[in-house]
Amino acid sequence: MNDNKKSTLPLALTIIGLICLIHSLLIQILWINAFNSGSTPQERTEYFAGLFPCSLNLGTIALLDAGICLIAVASSLIVLRIGNRQMRTLNVSILITGILLLLIKVWGLL
Repeated sequence: MNDNKKSTLPLALTIIGLICLIHSLLIQILWINAFNSGSTPQERTEYFAGLFPCSLNLGTIALLDAGICLIAVASSLIVLRIGNRQMRTLNVSILITGILLLLIKVWGLL
């Protein structure tokens, strides 16, 4: 039974990383779409903020998104540390994409 848990852990962490990465990519795509839709920065940010619940402001959205990127990066790092060869390429791509998105998020928070 211990071997079964060992073989399902990398798969579960990879799926968690993919879901978190897709979520972060979708928020980035929504921001790009909002940036292209408005003529002034005020209109762009209002359009983007209108896509989310009223209780979330732009800072909260950015911090939640950065946290989700961190979860994706951490889960792919754990799988790479375990040494699962079958999912190595997928987790390296999750890691690289997650780090790049995280850098974009941090740059946007400055």
